[in-house]
Amino acid sequence: MKDHPAIDFRPMDVEGEEDRFSETLDSPDIENEIECSGERCFTPPEDDWEIINRGSDFIIHGLETLDEQLDIIATRIDTENKIEEILKNIRKGFSIIDDIILYATTFINEASEAKVEKFRGFISDLLDFANTNITKTLVIVRKLRARSLLSLIPLTKDLIMEQKHIKKLVSSSNLEQVKELLKEYRRTIRRRVSRRYSI
Repeated sequence: MKDHPAIDFRPMDVEGEEDRFSETLDSPDIENEIECSGERCFTPPEDDWEIINRGSDFIIHGLETLDEQLDIIATRIDTENKIEEILKNIRKGFSIIDDIILYATTFINEASEAKVEKFRGFISDLLDFANTNITKTLVIVRKLRARSLLSLIPLTKDLIMEQKHIKKLVSSSNLEQVKELLKEYRRTIRRRVSRRYSI
């Protein structure tokens, strides 16, 4: 498996959250915000396939990271008595989804600038990961209900909704669909951020 860039998931500024996504999704010339090590990350893509493959690599890295975080959440529910710790791990799942959206935004900006014409959809592995992650989150909801942690269920269902959006994103068959889904994400960001911090 390829080495992926390390990501520092830091606490997010709630008040500045919407502005950050507004700027990211509105600017056609935004620079790649993904920090990574290794020459490959800093080499300008030479053709359509390099842009497509690089975008897929970053997105699948985000999906793999989310998969690992969901395993952590499930374990915490079984072993942790402090609801705040479980809540912190659920919120981290949202932060990982935010990074996936940033990866997709960077991809669409590069593809638009290079006038990519060969994109006909992402590799099937992305959709497989998205489906697996949704299934794992449904299991988490059942675990929460079994432990009577009912106050965490609405937020976890929001996490499922976000993942369904990611599933639609990685199912896109052309660049226009990717662009429209990123715009849709921006339109719903205010309600979602409010709910994330409402508990």
